[in-house]
Amino acid sequence: MAPVISEAESRTTAPLGTGVAVTGKVTPLHRGQLVYLQRYYNNAWHLIAKTALSSTSQYRFVVHPRWRGTYRYRVYKPADVDHVSNQGRTLNLKVT
Repeated sequence: MAPVISEAESRTTAPLGTGVAVTGKVTPLHRGQLVYLQRYYNNAWHLIAKTALSSTSQYRFVVHPRWRGTYRYRVYKPADVDHVSNQGRTLNLKVT
């Protein structure tokens, strides 16, 4: 069984230099386990940040894109003892 990863970005369009939060929750609870923020470029997903889940299994990342364009992000949760790996939906951020 795969955990469910919910996610949301604080905005889908942002001016260059603005931080954008990516937040969400993993269910069932997996407090203390790591989740990874990945960005898609060069035809592959790349790790850009990691954080431990809170006591309520929530996470928060803040991204600061360096160039104008469209960025694609997703949150990935590796497999653990009782669940297979899973990733959230792809989030698109347009930087102007």
